Amino acid sequence: MSEGPTRLSSLQMSKRVKLLVLIFLSFVVLFFTFFRIHNVGSEAMLPTLAPGDYVLVSRYAYAFSPPQRGDVVLFREPIGEGGFSIRRVVATKGDMAEYAIKHIALNSRQIETFAVGANEQKEIVEGLGEPSFPYQKVALFRETLGEREHLGARDVGPFKPKNWGPFPVAPSQVIALGDYRDSSTDSRNYGPVSLGNLRGKVLWILWSFRTDTGALNTSRSGRKVD
Repeated sequence: MSEGPTRLSSLQMSKRVKLLVLIFLSFVVLFFTFFRIHNVGSEAMLPTLAPGDYVLVSRYAYAFSPPQRGDVVLFREPIGEGGFSIRRVVATKGDMAEYAIKHIALNSRQIETFAVGANEQKEIVEGLGEPSFPYQKVALFRETLGEREHLGARDVGPFKPKNWGPFPVAPSQVIALGDYRDSSTDSRNYGPVSLGNLRGKVLWILWSFRTDTGALNTSRSGRKVD
């Protein structure tokens, strides 16, 4: 007499499990339709992004509007084997872009940078867990592109010129540089990036692992990318 309700309960449970699995799979498909996860493998975007960071990229961020100055973007490199890189957009259509004496100039106006204090710099750099980026050998600065302030870095010591431009930016292009200006292969090497090569906008650091210890870097995980 008691088997009927038991069987019904089992069938209901089975249906619920199947429904939950279907919902989960649908969510996964939708998520990866609109987003992708990218592992940062280069030091070119230090201190904003570090090797060991896993970032969330919006695939359709530029479906209806073009990238803006200051955006951090994922794109296919225009040279070599066509790998993927993450850099910051520093100039867009109509700009006359130049990089000279370790500063960006747009339309003949130099973008100001402001040095980060020694104690703050030490805290930021040590929090990255990146042995190739010792705080004694770099100088951090703040820079504003568009309406967005971000951190950047230069090497200290002998001056290493990496001048470029001036270069007019076409409507179908952007100029993209790494935040670690003296250790980045970017538009100064391979020229402008075509909008057709953009793969999305970098939004968040989902999780991060320190390269010095391999441990999860909780101070960086879940951080919005500025």
